[in-house]
Amino acid sequence: MIGFVWAKPWADSEGYDSSVQAFTFCERRSLEIGCVRENPSCNFYRHLGGGEIGSRQVKVDLFETREILFGWPDLSILI
Repeated sequence: MIGFVWAKPWADSEGYDSSVQAFTFCERRSLEIGCVRENPSCNFYRHLGGGEIGSRQVKVDLFETREILFGWPDLSILI
């Protein structure tokens, strides 16, 4: 485990049903995340400042595709 997010089912804002209570990285300084290129979450990782550092061939069930690798050399920008 490199980190965790703790959320509880409650929020002050209308339209939201949970609230993040803690967001912790366990003394890690950098991170790589792979995301299948067809997944709209790729834009989420770009928005968080993840740079595209490469790609690799992956198989998801019977579907072969590419996974985009996003990297954060310094996780302190996310905190």
